[in-house]
Amino acid sequence: MNENVKFVLTVMGAVFAAYYVGAMYDFLPFLADDLAIRAVGWGTMTICVVIAVCTCILKNNRNGKDDKGDEE
Repeated sequence: MNENVKFVLTVMGAVFAAYYVGAMYDFLPFLADDLAIRAVGWGTMTICVVIAVCTCILKNNRNGKDDKGDEE
């Protein structure tokens, strides 16, 4: 499996684990109704995945530039 895919899946797992632990200890978002919980969970997961994907893209671009710079 690609390193970037592992990173994104790890971030998704960490977000899911944080929400699960938060639910176990009555963390604030879980005091709302079901619709609010789903909206907060969906938004959080989406933002975290986008940040993880952008991090992978930036990391790959930076590594690519470093490799090209070494060849010159």
